[in-house]
Amino acid sequence: MRMNSLLAGLCVVLCSASAAMAADPAPAIGKDLSKASSGVYTMDKSHASVLFKVSHLGFSMYHGRFNNVDGQLNFDAKVPEKSSVTVSIDANSIDTNNEKLEAELKTEKFFNTAKFPTITFKSLHVTRAGDNGTMIGELTMLGVSRPVTFNVTFRGTGIMPFSKKETIGFSATSVLNRAQWGLNAMVPMVGDEVQLEIESEFNYSGVAASALATPATSAPTATPAAPAKATVTPAAAPPVTTQTTTPATTPTPVAQPIAEPSKAATPSTPAASSARTPAAAPAKAAAPAKAAPKAVRPAASTPKKDINH
Repeated sequence: MRMNSLLAGLCVVLCSASAAMAADPAPAIGKDLSKASSGVYTMDKSHASVLFKVSHLGFSMYHGRFNNVDGQLNFDAKVPEKSSVTVSIDANSIDTNNEKLEAELKTEKFFNTAKFPTITFKSLHVTRAGDNGTMIGELTMLGVSRPVTFNVTFRGTGIMPFSKKETIGFSATSVLNRAQWGLNAMVPMVGDEVQLEIESEFNYSGVAASALATPATSAPTATPAAPAKATVTPAAAPPVTTQTTTPATTPTPVAQPIAEPSKAATPSTPAASSARTPAAAPAKAAAPAKAAPKAVRPAASTPKKDINH
C-alpha cells in the first residue's frame, strides 16, 4: 500500500510539471534582425562560452575553455553591419579539466597571467550575408594586438522567458596561430594552430538606439575636441608674441648700440686731435723763421763800419 501511494504521488508531481511546461511554451525565436531593438546589449555570462582546440602531438584535438567571459554588444537593427562588440576574457579562468596543466598554462611559459591577466577582443568591421557574416577585430593577448576574423552565425532574437529580457544570440568560429602572439611554447608538439568556438547570448540593457547614438556622435566630437585644444594652444601663442613686443621695447636697449656709433664718433675726435698734432708741428717749424732775424744782425753791423770811416 505504501509503495502504491508513493507511485501515485510521483505520478501527480510529473503530471503537474508537464502541465506547467505546457503552459509555458518555448519562446518564439525570430530570425529577422530588423525586428530586434537597437541599443546596448550586455553578455549573459551564464550562457556564454569560449572554447579552444589544439593538436596534441597529432594524436588528438585537446579541448579547453575560459570560464569567465564578459562583453557588450552595440546593436544597430537598421544597419546590422554598423554593430560592434567588445569581449573581455579572464585568462586565469582557463579550464582544461587538469589542475596541474592549468597551473602550468598560467606561468610565464604560456599565458603569463600574473602580467597579462586579461585577453580582449574589439570588433572593427562587420559584413553580413543573411544569417551569416564575418567580423574582423583586434585580439590582444600577452600584450600583443593582432587582427582576427570570425565567421559569425545569427541564432535568433526574442524574449527570454526566465529573465523576461529581449535576447539575441550568436555563434562564432575562428582559427589563429598562437605563435603570432608570442604563445609559442612546445610548438610543434602542441599545435600552433588553435581553433576557437564561441557561443554568446546578449540581453537588452534598456538603452534605446537614440541613447546609443548620442555617445556615438559625442565620441567623434570628443576626438576633434583635442585638436580644438591644440588650436587653443597656438591661440595662446599670440599672447606670447605680445610678450615678444616687450622684447620689442628692448630695441630701446638696442638704441644703446646705436649710441655706440656716437662712441665711434669719439674715436673721430681723437682723429681730430691727431690732425691738430701735425698742425702744431708746422708751428714749431716757424721757430726757425725767428732765427732768420738773428742773421740780419750782422747786416746791421756794417753800417757801424761806415760810421768809423
